[in-house]
Amino acid sequence: MENTTGKGKNSIRFEDAATLVIGLVLAVFHIYTSFFGALPSYQHRIVHLVMSMMLVPLGAKLFHFKNQKVKLVLQIAIIAILAVVGIYSYSIANDMWKSSGTISNTDLVLGTIFIIMLLVFTWRVVGAAMPIIAILCILYALLGPKLPSGIAHRGYNWSRITELLFKGTNGIFGTPLGVSSIYVSVFVIFAGVLEASGAGDVFIRLTQSLLGGFRGGPAKVAVVASSLFGTISGSAVANVVGTGAFTIPLMKKSGFKPEFAGAVETAASSGGQLMPPVMGAAAFIMADYIGSYQDVLIAAIIPAILFYIALFMMIDLEALKNNLRGQSKEELPNFKEELKNGWFLLLPLVLLVFLLVGVRYSAQKSAFFSIIFLVLIMLLYPGKRKKLHEVIRLIANSSKGMVSVALTTGTAGIIVGILMLTGIGYKLSSLLIAISGGNVFLLLFLTMLTSVILGMGMPTSAAYVLLATLIVPALEQLGVMKIAAHFFVFYFGIMAHVTPP
Repeated sequence: MENTTGKGKNSIRFEDAATLVIGLVLAVFHIYTSFFGALPSYQHRIVHLVMSMMLVPLGAKLFHFKNQKVKLVLQIAIIAILAVVGIYSYSIANDMWKSSGTISNTDLVLGTIFIIMLLVFTWRVVGAAMPIIAILCILYALLGPKLPSGIAHRGYNWSRITELLFKGTNGIFGTPLGVSSIYVSVFVIFAGVLEASGAGDVFIRLTQSLLGGFRGGPAKVAVVASSLFGTISGSAVANVVGTGAFTIPLMKKSGFKPEFAGAVETAASSGGQLMPPVMGAAAFIMADYIGSYQDVLIAAIIPAILFYIALFMMIDLEALKNNLRGQSKEELPNFKEELKNGWFLLLPLVLLVFLLVGVRYSAQKSAFFSIIFLVLIMLLYPGKRKKLHEVIRLIANSSKGMVSVALTTGTAGIIVGILMLTGIGYKLSSLLIAISGGNVFLLLFLTMLTSVILGMGMPTSAAYVLLATLIVPALEQLGVMKIAAHFFVFYFGIMAHVTPP
């Protein structure tokens, strides 16, 4: 009964208001800086990660208290602690170089609190695998002298580890988080607002009108709709939610086995991370390694098309084997009618591709202009206008998509920072080359297995960062092209989503 009291209502009102305010500030910050330029690296990343973390206690995944008053107090306390850490870190950013190699008691306390909160939040939101690896890396740094000779090192105390992870851009606020704060964030906003505007539904209905009547049509609709949905969302989970709720019941109704319908949707949605122009966090991190997001887009086009052609063919064979027919003409939407009702929602995506590939604008500026164009369409298009407060809420809610990416890349910074500090990364690359005997195909096979195993327990972006740090250098030493090596680990990180268990 307590949930229905005034205290419970106060907690819900606080969650809604705080989510709106924090989400809107975070979204506007990234939209503004995508065009007018980012803050200095450390400060920009602090704003991105700290404000993303503030959204975590406001969601349902962190707390399960029946007592709403306790929950409200904890929410306020956590947001306040994060605000203190963020303001303090931001304030010392310009003078950090003066105290390099030392750490004050304030730095140590706040850094320790922040590291613990980051690991706990990542565990709750993303899953256990990545925080566990980060904790093992920290233990490895602490216990170096006590380990066997092959992996032993000089060892580092907690003060040195905290300084590395908390101060500067070699730990939590390193390259992975930098890519998330500069590139991924603004594309997450674009994809979130575009999806909420109804563009995903337009893709599904247009695809159904064209393919639904063919043999095994509903499954083919799932494949093509997921590939199109992948152009606006680099998240496999969002793809499943956006298309699967419609396509899976349709596939079952047409005669496909439930497990086959689920497998088709899983495979098709996972492949959406390969589909340009919005390919998810890992693709932007790859672009940072390679030097150009346009090069990543161009390299991804043919593999993405081949992936979906292969799925399409397998579905056709399954439908032929079981004599499964498509939907009747009466059940299909009218293509011209659907295009007439929703064509304007596809224009921001067309503009994004044109700016990225045709004009070759930077990824940030391309996303900025696409977001502005999308907002103007929603506010001004006759007959489909949304009210200003609705658009503001859509923009604020789009920030929720940043949370898992920010947590993942922040935790990845812990792992990469420790690997570089202790030198184990270089040792592992040399060990892989030694195990493979210099045979590039054997090393690729070992890389594939490692990619799939890591991908089973963590998001694609996290698995990719780890493998790009440890394995890609070994592949490059054996003569594999840089972009090919990065795409290899990226692809098998994606495939882990459809690999048992």
